[in-house]
Amino acid sequence: MERGELSSPLDGTSHAPVRGALASCAAALILTACGGGGGGVPVSAPSSAASQGQTSAASNGAQSSLTTDSTASSGGGPSGSTTPTESVGPGSNPGPGAFTRYSFKIGPLANYFDPDVARKVLAALATPELIGYEYLPLQSPIYVKADPGVAYTYWLGSRTEMNSIDSQTEIVSAAFDGTGPVVFRRPVVSETFVYETTLVDIQPLDQFVARMNAAGVNGFCSVIDMNGYTLKLRRRVEANPASCDFTEWATDHPVGDDEYFQKISAYGAAGFKPLFNGYYVRDITQNARYTYEVVDQPETMTPEERVAIYNKMGATGALAYTALPVTKKAVYRRTFDCPRRWFCGW
Repeated sequence: MERGELSSPLDGTSHAPVRGALASCAAALILTACGGGGGGVPVSAPSSAASQGQTSAASNGAQSSLTTDSTASSGGGPSGSTTPTESVGPGSNPGPGAFTRYSFKIGPLANYFDPDVARKVLAALATPELIGYEYLPLQSPIYVKADPGVAYTYWLGSRTEMNSIDSQTEIVSAAFDGTGPVVFRRPVVSETFVYETTLVDIQPLDQFVARMNAAGVNGFCSVIDMNGYTLKLRRRVEANPASCDFTEWATDHPVGDDEYFQKISAYGAAGFKPLFNGYYVRDITQNARYTYEVVDQPETMTPEERVAIYNKMGATGALAYTALPVTKKAVYRRTFDCPRRWFCGW
């Protein structure tokens, strides 16, 4: 459920593997880098927005309206992005302990192996019960709403548009087998900015963090792809750019639950969030911090049971994050004081 984050594995293996295992996370990098609320995949280059069955969904619960007008955009960021255009950094946070609350509902089951899943998801998002909610492909039939949130325009388009959409348009739903139409969305209120990317070599590994920091100081904070032993990093060009610091937690032993939880909590208090495979990142221009909570919940739950727990935790700003390596107990995370939402996630 993270936006733009390559999070820790859920398979019970060590959450802080030795350095030599870095390359093994390539596939996970690529898969999770394409993640985003509702399955968004930010890519670049504008094209004409499809006008098939558009619907505008406001996160304040307003009724949706069908329209054939596309929303103009000159660039943008991941869903939920509310990056301010003025001061960002220490002393400019929206308030002490500011965070986002989340609510969840059960909607129609949408199987992403269904070639017609996009039409079904678009129809669900247009119902009064789900106005302002977002579709979670891997959690279907669960939908989530953020407060404060963002209003979006949704539309149904063809797969040929997937490689030619602007950077503020996201892919919400598409059939896993490569057939059928696609649900796209774009914020109703657009922001003007661009993304830039750079490449960082992983080898030699003992210089990797230094090379990441050289890029991070220039605002390249998000890893969006891995090709062999090269990472692609992205930055958002804005008036007050981010400046990021990367660090590594490398161990030569399996990490147990207590050590893992203590480590991510200590990093979170210092403003670091897990990036991937034992690497952490923070934006030193803001006071964002992360706290974690262990929740003893069944590994297998009905949607109703899962939504009940999600709503209880979401009301306090906590989202399901990962599982402890040994006991499989759920870990939830809260994000505080993060105006630069494209970096911090929800």
